[in-house]
Amino acid sequence: MSTKAGYDNPDTVPPLRRFAGYIFVASIAMAIWAVFDPGSNALGLTVLAAFPLAAVCMVGFSRGQLQFVNSAGEITTYAFMIILVTSFVLAYRSFDVHALSWTGPALAAVVIDLCLVGLVAFFDRPNLHVRLLVSLSAICLFWGIGCANFANALLDTAPKQIFRPSIKPYSIPLGTNRGRSGGGGYARHFVVGPWGPITTTYDAVVTEFVYQRARDGRPVCVSLGRGFFDAAWYSYETCPTSP
Repeated sequence: MSTKAGYDNPDTVPPLRRFAGYIFVASIAMAIWAVFDPGSNALGLTVLAAFPLAAVCMVGFSRGQLQFVNSAGEITTYAFMIILVTSFVLAYRSFDVHALSWTGPALAAVVIDLCLVGLVAFFDRPNLHVRLLVSLSAICLFWGIGCANFANALLDTAPKQIFRPSIKPYSIPLGTNRGRSGGGGYARHFVVGPWGPITTTYDAVVTEFVYQRARDGRPVCVSLGRGFFDAAWYSYETCPTSP
């Protein structure tokens, strides 16, 4: 049976397209969870990061039954939407890890982006939709940024330095601030005193998860790592019990 026949076969296509729809719904659920659960763990974020690759492979190994570009030339398939949603959310969440140097992660992000787009080009080679590849190059860069920024921290096995700067939490109504939202329509901030390589007091937008720890009286520290890509990074976390 030809690819065209396989694609038009009503006994074959509906189950596969339904499966792609289920994966799309799962990706939406994971994205919502990642946005509204700032305390989400590394395993969950890894699953979120796997969705774009899974979407590409799902299309590539479907033997033409799933496509990125439909018969009308529109890039509106489930696979494309999975990549779009999860890439932006992953990049958004990755900025919970604060990089002091972007050289290594930026280079890694570009390489990751090109690898995924290259895989799409390989699967799409009978047609090679240039518009698709250009669109994915821009979108997948966000996926690459998210993957690289998280990898720089999560794969960093070197001992971390812990600093205990002065931290004063405060909130600003979202109508007057462009920062990320905490719960209840507020952007959550820390005024952070000097620590380690940072010699001045600065204002930081933080997640609801970290903010509530400070508000509850639990001391918040800064954890400084060397970085898997040799790019220093830091994050806010509950201070260890021992000094």
